[in-house]
Amino acid sequence: MLKFNAELLSLSPLDIKGFKSLDLEYWLSPNEFGSLIENVPSLENIKLQIESKKKNYNNREEIANILLDQHLDSEFLNKVPLIQRIKNENTFSIICAHQPLLLGGHLYWWYKIIHCLTLQKELVQMYPEYDFLVIYYSGTEDHDFEEIQKIKVFQEELVWNSNQEGANGRKNCQDIIPILNQLKLLFQNNENAIACIDSYTKYVESSKDYNQFYQKFFYSIFGSYDILYFNPDDAKAKKLAIPYFHKEIQQGIIKSYSEEAERIIKSKKHTPQAHTHDLNLFYLQDNYRVLIQKSEGMFVTKDKRFNWTKEQIENELQQAPENFSPNVVARPIYQEYLFPNVVFVGGGAEVSYWLQLKNVFELLNISYPILWRRFSAIHYPISVVEKIQTLDLQLLDFLMPIENIVSQYLKNNSDFLDKYSSTEASVLKEIDNLTQITNKLDNSTQNSIASDIIRIKQSLEHIKGKVEKAEKSKSEISIRKIEKVKELLFPNLSLQERHENGLSYYLKFGPSFIEFLIKHYKTEIKAMAIIEKTNSSE
Repeated sequence: MLKFNAELLSLSPLDIKGFKSLDLEYWLSPNEFGSLIENVPSLENIKLQIESKKKNYNNREEIANILLDQHLDSEFLNKVPLIQRIKNENTFSIICAHQPLLLGGHLYWWYKIIHCLTLQKELVQMYPEYDFLVIYYSGTEDHDFEEIQKIKVFQEELVWNSNQEGANGRKNCQDIIPILNQLKLLFQNNENAIACIDSYTKYVESSKDYNQFYQKFFYSIFGSYDILYFNPDDAKAKKLAIPYFHKEIQQGIIKSYSEEAERIIKSKKHTPQAHTHDLNLFYLQDNYRVLIQKSEGMFVTKDKRFNWTKEQIENELQQAPENFSPNVVARPIYQEYLFPNVVFVGGGAEVSYWLQLKNVFELLNISYPILWRRFSAIHYPISVVEKIQTLDLQLLDFLMPIENIVSQYLKNNSDFLDKYSSTEASVLKEIDNLTQITNKLDNSTQNSIASDIIRIKQSLEHIKGKVEKAEKSKSEISIRKIEKVKELLFPNLSLQERHENGLSYYLKFGPSFIEFLIKHYKTEIKAMAIIEKTNSSE
């Protein structure tokens, strides 16, 4: 197996096109959002956040026992000591959350977890008096199947076809096996990759549902680190959250207490990321997850299938809290209520909707965690690095728009263009001299000459266009290479991390892909280029 090796170049998020304005402003200037957060993201502020969390968190024993119940499988026994550490009053968590994307999905899923593990490493070094671990909050209750069912490998899209409804984590996953068989064909010349894929097949065969498979898949990649997998679709966890769910059902606290934050966000010329409902809970059953709405004094699922009076829904909450599932804006409060958490690491969209929620946290006396935007990256595979080198361009030139890259290439590789530019400059200088001479003539003649000069300059621009077109035609093969490289780094002119999967790198490089990034990345870096070097075999 090849060992991953790369150079990490720090970038500004402004160097990479494709981020929304609200995301960029918080990322670059979190101090500007002081009224919407508790502490800005920094290693130094962790101590303040710990003190805040200590004042109002009392669920250590309960969440530890819930996690122990979720790790009863013999494969997870090595996680028991880590879970037990949560009971220590000086242990705190760093959380990231994501839908269980098929086989890990896009690179940003991998980057998010790697960011958390790097931050955990830095905090352990900086605060030896405390203990830190990472929680991966798996979005197993989400029912948007289209979000998780596809993975693109070597330009081939692999799709998990299923007509099952409801929470994704509860779905039967045996029909993932055909995808794994397709994956084996794509990696048929890689023995280590085949071994990994065979193990994934065994995970599917031994799992009752997708959540169970995903937990095994997740730990096969990240299990050697101080990280725990959490399934929120848990009756005991929901029971802990009954007081919070009660207030949301009876008072609609999220919508009413997020309005001020939304007003502030709009005043900054941004659009709030998430829409809040009058009630932000779903009704959850097997093969069913539908939003609960208020209607004429009753509570009704959006599809009208279930309805309750105020007393009936309160009774069901007390008797079966597992039937209630938080939506995207209710989930953060549920999460922070359960865990001794001090940092939430998220992408741009997550950070943006969290900014709407601080007042809800304050109402419930739950500490609002440090909101840390994960790093973003452009990954330059060694094959791409080599192509760019043959084109006599710089690696970071490809952050520019494609037309600028082509112009740079032509400038670097065409003597004719240089000579033309020099000649054009000389002509324009002489025209300026001519203008100075004619300034002493009468106004009518000056105006006539000025019109002639404008036509001459327009002709020069026309000639320049023809010259560039001719040079582009001569360089057509190289320009096609440039366009291909640009497409690899910015698929469909969007962010690579939202298109390219991370599993291909893991199957190629194994754990060294993750180990290298955790070892060399520093959380002070907001964005970076990951430039592969020649990789040696282990």
